[in-house]
Amino acid sequence: MDEYSYKISGEGRRRKVQSRHQKTDKKGEKTLKALSVEYAERGKERRVEQAKRSIFNVIGKFPEFTSREQEDKFLEDYRSWIIKCLKDSKIYIDRSKDFEFKFQRSSRKAGGQNVNKVESSATATHTKTNIWARNDETRDQLKNKNTAMREVAKLLEEHLRDWLVYLDKRDPGSISKDEILDLIIEQLESKLS
Repeated sequence: MDEYSYKISGEGRRRKVQSRHQKTDKKGEKTLKALSVEYAERGKERRVEQAKRSIFNVIGKFPEFTSREQEDKFLEDYRSWIIKCLKDSKIYIDRSKDFEFKFQRSSRKAGGQNVNKVESSATATHTKTNIWARNDETRDQLKNKNTAMREVAKLLEEHLRDWLVYLDKRDPGSISKDEILDLIIEQLESKLS
């Protein structure tokens, strides 16, 4: 087959077209395969960096600790919960132990007198990660509480996905308390700079 083949265009005219499989004489050009590998690597690096930033956001919202023992206990609970969830690829939530709830008056303007008298707005906080969500869509406190818990569960799923991307192919059991502390320190340094 020669360098060029002929292709008939829509109007019935023939035109010369260079074969797709033919190599060019230009030196130094990357092949399509090399470019796609490079783009895939860059995309993976960007996803890991985004996952790391998302983990930073959660770590940055950890509560203030009054003692070193309190901090160690929180970090160990967080670490063990993350490892357990990552190994089994599902979220473990005990509604009676893993959540704290706060109720307050709704900030919505509409709703009549009930809004001003009843604390129907619910804020659910996951105690192991300090991830929280607030809901005040309805006048019913129980419905708002359940909706807030569902929102927290979605945020926890996203957090676990970020950890999976960040760890790549590493074993989740390899996460140490020191690595979490390093992420906290790195997060604090990025805020200061």
